[in-house]
Amino acid sequence: MLASITGSYKVATGILEDYKKQLDDLDGSHQELHDTAEELSNMELELLKMSVANKDNESVEKSLSDMKEFISAGKLDMNSYAQAAALAMNGVDNLESAWEKAANGDGTELNNIINDYVHSMPKFGAYSGDIATNAALLQNGFKTVKRGCRKR
Repeated sequence: MLASITGSYKVATGILEDYKKQLDDLDGSHQELHDTAEELSNMELELLKMSVANKDNESVEKSLSDMKEFISAGKLDMNSYAQAAALAMNGVDNLESAWEKAANGDGTELNNIINDYVHSMPKFGAYSGDIATNAALLQNGFKTVKRGCRKR
């Protein structure tokens, strides 16, 4: 009887070890997908910058569409990519410079960035409530809700 229990235990242990290996393999595949999607999204951002510089609106729209696929596949932060795309579409390196100009009375650049952000987010699959919230945060000098809450 003890031999039978020991044999069953070894079989069950072997099955569990096989499941664990499969789960580890799956986790590795998910990480690889995320990393690849992130790399492709970053490359697409560079193409977007070149398309803007060449005033090629069709290529800009294609880059946004391709980025949506990569962001979705890799479950990437669409807010960050929409901000980066909006900056690229306006030839601006960072939001801080746009906020500084707005604080000094020239909000044109910031408004253009926010308009392009609002234009990009639906293409990435965002909901209108998220878009409105994040656009308001950008307008008021915050990149994320978390940062907005910390600034109180």
